[in-house]
Amino acid sequence: MAGVVGWRIAAWLIVLVAGVGAFFYARDAIGVWLAWHDVATVVDAPAAQARLTWDIAYFIAAVALAALAALVLAGKRRAVLPLRLVCVMVAIWAATGVFSIWGTVTQVREGLALALASPDASGDLANAVGPILTHMYVLLGLRILVIPVLGWVAWRLGNADVSPAA
Repeated sequence: MAGVVGWRIAAWLIVLVAGVGAFFYARDAIGVWLAWHDVATVVDAPAAQARLTWDIAYFIAAVALAALAALVLAGKRRAVLPLRLVCVMVAIWAATGVFSIWGTVTQVREGLALALASPDASGDLANAVGPILTHMYVLLGLRILVIPVLGWVAWRLGNADVSPAA
């Protein structure tokens, strides 16, 4: 256990999360592709093409991230700097996403309060929006959590002796 250090665990988590992300983006891309080419399904072609393009781009990025982390785990020094840069970029992306998600949560809460204040409001509206807000709060919490973790990984990779574990 002496050879296991925190950055190795974090690198394994990066491989795992990036691999799962690649799977979901590939699955979504296949679904969009099949729906787009199914003559029985009416699909907005520009929207489907844009979604497919983003799915493919995110799939490639997730696979590249998993490969970089795997190379670092294998002791390849040349992969450390790119992984550090990617960790910093993803942390910055997550930080900007925090503000975006918080703005959306605020809008949803204000809209819900306004809708519930109307005389013909239904309690079903609050029951429908509640899980959406819960999902948004979880996403917000994960984004807030990932910022210092990725910053720590980037810092630690700059100080770590990156060599294969014995």
